[in-house]
Amino acid sequence: MNVKHLAWVVVAAVMPAVASAQDAHSAKQINMRAGPARDYPLVASYGPGTPLAVQGCTDGYGWCDVIAPGNVRGWVFAGNIIYPFQDQERPLQMYGSVVGIPIISFSIGNYWGSYYPNRPWFRDR
Repeated sequence: MNVKHLAWVVVAAVMPAVASAQDAHSAKQINMRAGPARDYPLVASYGPGTPLAVQGCTDGYGWCDVIAPGNVRGWVFAGNIIYPFQDQERPLQMYGSVVGIPIISFSIGNYWGSYYPNRPWFRDR
């Protein structure tokens, strides 16, 4: 197998997980936060059924970094995210590892610097 073919095989193997990351949605009214806990500032609120592109979750799938409509970025409690899996809607908190959502870390300086420099609470780190 040549390198070009191997690269295509790797991309093809990853594509289903990436595509399915776009299929998540909110299970109910959600509050998006500026970090993975309720004490971080509120970024936005969304209603049930809001599409969410999951970028990754904290260890244990407690909170997930998501992109909401309008490219709004923030953290949502994983128990409020639904994911299609085996023809059923499943809570991401329980199925995150099964569907292949990566575990990621949170660094307030890098994250806030990338997504929130114009927010009034930006300096309250």
